[in-house]
Amino acid sequence: MRKLLLAAIASAILPLWAETVWVDVRTPQEYSEGHIAGAANMPHHEIVELVKKAGYAKDDRILLYCRSGNRSAKAKAALVEAGYTNVQDLGGFADLEKTGAVKTE
Repeated sequence: MRKLLLAAIASAILPLWAETVWVDVRTPQEYSEGHIAGAANMPHHEIVELVKKAGYAKDDRILLYCRSGNRSAKAKAALVEAGYTNVQDLGGFADLEKTGAVKTE
């Protein structure tokens, strides 16, 4: 429930965050079947390398999600270990979609 509330709040104030990045850590196939509008697809096992390659700052707000919350939790742990300080795990895509709080593609 906490993650759903965080997702709803995040989407409501997203325009106010200059440096907010939505990252879908599912596979490219899962991403192609539907994702949050504007989210980058960065599979969880490559997350640190891809975030660095994208040029995100260590203090940029990074919002992660996957299918159920397992991979996004792993991705968050990897990013925190790599020194990223503003990372949130929003859990599973289906739950985020159900809230209606995020626009999906």
